[in-house]
Amino acid sequence: MPRKIKDKKRRFGGLQIKFFMLTVIIVITASIAFAGVGIIRLRNFQNLANEAGTQQADIISDISASSIAVMTEDSMMEIADKTANAVSWDIWIMQHDTSTLAIQVYDVIAHQEKYEEREIYGPKKDNKGRLSLQFLQAEDANPTPEDMALIRKLANLEPMMREMIEGNQYYTQDLIIALPCGISLNMDTLSDIKLDDDGNPAFFDATKRPWWDGARVTKKAFQTLPSYSPLLGETELEFGVPVYLDDELVAVVEGSITMDRVDKDLSNTTYGESSFFAIFNEDGIITYSPRESGELRIDNEYKKSIYSSGNEELRDLVKDSVKGESGFANVTVDGEDYFVAYGSEVTGGWVLFMFVKEDELDRPTEELVDIINGITEETIDEFGNSFLESSWIILLVIGILLFIFIFVTLWFSNRLTRPINLMTKRVGNISGDSFNFEMEKIFHTGDEIEVLAGTFAELSERTKKYIEEITNITAERERIAAELDVATRIQADMLPKNFPIFPDRNEFDLYATMTPAKEVGGDFYDMFLIDDDHLCLVMGDVSGKGVPAALFMVISKTMIKNRAQMGGKPSEILHDVNNSLCEGNDENMFVTVWLGILTLSTGTLIQASAGHEYPVIKRKGEDYKLIQTDNGLVAGFSTDIEYDDLTFELGAGDLLFMYTDGLPEATNAEDKRLELEGMLDAINKHKEDEPDELLPDIRKEVDAFVKEAPQFDDLTMLIIRYNGQN
Repeated sequence: MPRKIKDKKRRFGGLQIKFFMLTVIIVITASIAFAGVGIIRLRNFQNLANEAGTQQADIISDISASSIAVMTEDSMMEIADKTANAVSWDIWIMQHDTSTLAIQVYDVIAHQEKYEEREIYGPKKDNKGRLSLQFLQAEDANPTPEDMALIRKLANLEPMMREMIEGNQYYTQDLIIALPCGISLNMDTLSDIKLDDDGNPAFFDATKRPWWDGARVTKKAFQTLPSYSPLLGETELEFGVPVYLDDELVAVVEGSITMDRVDKDLSNTTYGESSFFAIFNEDGIITYSPRESGELRIDNEYKKSIYSSGNEELRDLVKDSVKGESGFANVTVDGEDYFVAYGSEVTGGWVLFMFVKEDELDRPTEELVDIINGITEETIDEFGNSFLESSWIILLVIGILLFIFIFVTLWFSNRLTRPINLMTKRVGNISGDSFNFEMEKIFHTGDEIEVLAGTFAELSERTKKYIEEITNITAERERIAAELDVATRIQADMLPKNFPIFPDRNEFDLYATMTPAKEVGGDFYDMFLIDDDHLCLVMGDVSGKGVPAALFMVISKTMIKNRAQMGGKPSEILHDVNNSLCEGNDENMFVTVWLGILTLSTGTLIQASAGHEYPVIKRKGEDYKLIQTDNGLVAGFSTDIEYDDLTFELGAGDLLFMYTDGLPEATNAEDKRLELEGMLDAINKHKEDEPDELLPDIRKEVDAFVKEAPQFDDLTMLIIRYNGQN
């Protein structure tokens, strides 16, 4: 019996119980260990996803912010330059027309015997809204019969004044020819409002206008500040050009452009909702601004200078820009932060500023980062929920089957971590040179990992397309630049350039140069033998710049050479060429031409001019001197124009120098021109030069005068020395 009891105790205790307890302990320990491993694995996975999402957001934020910053600066500077060029072009057209008209006024006053008197009338109500030429005078004016006769002769310029306003699409608002005696000729569309209720013309004293006084005092072309015109009912910018005869002021020519025209150029250009433009002159005066209040509000009398403002940042930027500096900066205006592109020159020392609020340009980057952060946070939240669910599943499975628990845990954790680890590796390889992130089979998980991978793939494609677009734009710009370079070479090849042109002729030494202001220009020269004893010399300057002027230059040069080779006097040649140029000239382009025919056996030079610059002659042993001749009207403007021939006798050793207006009108950064006097001084500094040395030395003098200022007009020169019959 005792033996049986002892056996029974051995059955329910002892090694069996210990084995059971050991098994229970092993199972519990293994379960806890595997559960801990699984939970820790999931926790590491969650941290990895969080870290990957944060890293991705930082990378995208940095790339987007730097890319948008570069794009913002480049695009704002480009827009500011293009807008400034558009405004400068409008003002330049008005200035160019006024200066051209002043040349013709001088010709009429200096050669009154060539012109007939035309009837001229005062303002008429019937001319309401129509372009018409009107005679006006100051209240205290007392013109002499000679003054009235001169006014009637100046009326011959009516077609030219009309064409300047209509042909330029009314960029030039009006044109005025004013005499010191108080009488003037006004070309505009305001005839009806210059009459009182009784039909009597209003008085108009041009000598009291700012443009008259400025031109008189400076003795050169003068641009005013904007001012309000009671007749126009709006603000205008005026330009006065003095006309001198024998050092006496005989007239001032005025042209104007409304500030509405400037406002249209600026208001049509936008860069976001907050963008606006402002223009300052060299004294810091605000000449244009759409702001109706605050630091950039325009003073009605245009006396408000930013230099007196308390805004030191903006004040310093304006000072730098009028010195010729340009750039991109941050500035605070009226308590708001702006990006500003500055220093784009408008005209005559005026500079343009472009403002855009910082928060508007930063908004796209912030929105993109917010989207990425939202996606990342959503993914992390999903990972957190999955972690809790997986933990409960693991705990339940541990109580059922340890093997299944281990297998499921390892499989599940491996399935989740492989794509996220690979995704982290791919994202870490993204750099400035490579933006590739492609959807691989492993990323098609059907959950948030697939969504996140798809988002990265889409972002990668967009980035590559953007780079491709930038590459295409750059290639297109290079193509256009290459075509303009070819056009430049073609134009240069049309002009004689291999000097000496006639190496077997010893009767003369001849050299010429042409430097265009743009890729292609409108200036040209030519020299060719009509026969064995007659050398034809040609110099011309086409109105306008760029490709249109270059095409008109080719036509003009070809017509002149073909007609000259048929024979005849210079005046006859210019007469026929002028008529040919007028045919089909719908663009109303014109050209100034100087044409001379030199008889090589005698030294006799016969010349005629169609509105071109005066020739300069140096007699042997003397200085270079300007010869004021009859210029005549420009070619291509009106048919059947008669030109006059003028004869010079050149002796052995005498030199003739010809040029275009780009030489005397060379302008430095202080808006000062070289003028004819400065040109003669520059030439006479090198009066002992050989012909082939003179032109390069003159160009050096011009470069020393203008310094860093850009070349605004084509520069063409020609020099010939007559050596006598060999």
